[in-house]
Amino acid sequence: MSKKLILSITIIVILFNALLPQFAFATDTIKMESLEGQNARNEVEKETMQDVESTEIPIVSDVWGGITQVGSVVLGEAGNLATVIVRIIVKIFSFIPYSLQLLMTFVTVGDSEEIYTGSSFTEYFDASKVNWFTIEKAVFGQVPLFNVDFFDVTTDDSAVSSKLKESVASWYYVSLRLAQILSIVTLIYIGIRMAMASNPEDKVNYKKMFKNWIIGFALLFTLHYGIVIILKATNFFISLIPTTMLDNNFETEIIGKTIDVFETEESIWSILLYFITYVIIVGYEVYFFLKYFKRLLTMGFLVIIAPLITVTYPIDKANDGKAQAYTTWVKLFLSNAFMQAVHALMYTIFVFSASAIALKAPMIAIVFFIGVIKAEEVYNKLFGLSTK
Repeated sequence: MSKKLILSITIIVILFNALLPQFAFATDTIKMESLEGQNARNEVEKETMQDVESTEIPIVSDVWGGITQVGSVVLGEAGNLATVIVRIIVKIFSFIPYSLQLLMTFVTVGDSEEIYTGSSFTEYFDASKVNWFTIEKAVFGQVPLFNVDFFDVTTDDSAVSSKLKESVASWYYVSLRLAQILSIVTLIYIGIRMAMASNPEDKVNYKKMFKNWIIGFALLFTLHYGIVIILKATNFFISLIPTTMLDNNFETEIIGKTIDVFETEESIWSILLYFITYVIIVGYEVYFFLKYFKRLLTMGFLVIIAPLITVTYPIDKANDGKAQAYTTWVKLFLSNAFMQAVHALMYTIFVFSASAIALKAPMIAIVFFIGVIKAEEVYNKLFGLSTK
């Protein structure tokens, strides 16, 4: 939610609190018993009026400022119109982040797991009845769609994930065959230039190119082993985290608690605080969803073009002694491959370690998510994997 929208809601809340009246409704009626005919009744009414004029009537108010008792007459529970209106507004605007959550859930787990376990439509708003997409599931590899181990097709994969892996593997095979042909053509070109070279300096350069071609040709048949080892290492690191932590359901509890607040008699500022927290958390979920979807596409593309990168190795090295294309490919692959492991480690340290505190003060969870994102940036800079 933009800052302008939050500011507008805040101004509306303040105006409602300041301008709208408090309403109270009487629940009891005072019944006067008749006294010896009409004359006695008139006498009692006259005496009562005199007592009212000379006696101060105690007035009792509740914490909302509504009148609950006047004298001996008890009034009903006071209603705060501003709170009611804010609660309605918040429920209406909550539909936007709630719809985004449902959309991400359908995209990620809709074809592999049961999304809804409730028995009625109203239970869609029960966080425990919906198999939500969460940041926790993404970073700990519990979303089959985001599995980038393209050379390992398992029964746990979703239909979309299986098809994607098969497609990447098929195109990798095509790329591998094309790279083999181009490598042979490159070798023939280097051999012809070496034979035709008359300048000793040119012969030295072509000999270096031939050595680099041998390295590139060796990478052509070994690079996919490195890809598999790196991906397996990432999965192994994540598997070291105790399974008890994976049942934490930290985000789901915050979502459920936030939705519950909208149905309880909370103050305006409590409702707004939880609503803002809910929107920000969903915003971070959208951020991680897009980030891991981009990672899926990037890793798939890098795997497909990996054989072709080895063909460019001797050509790049011949110009300035540096293989720019190969170096860039390695940085992109390593940064995206280990991104999930870094996120899982930081999520364990920040979120799981202080989840009890964050459940009491959900705004702290936002700080934790920022820490997870910043840790990835530090990791890339520390190991020189940043391509920016």
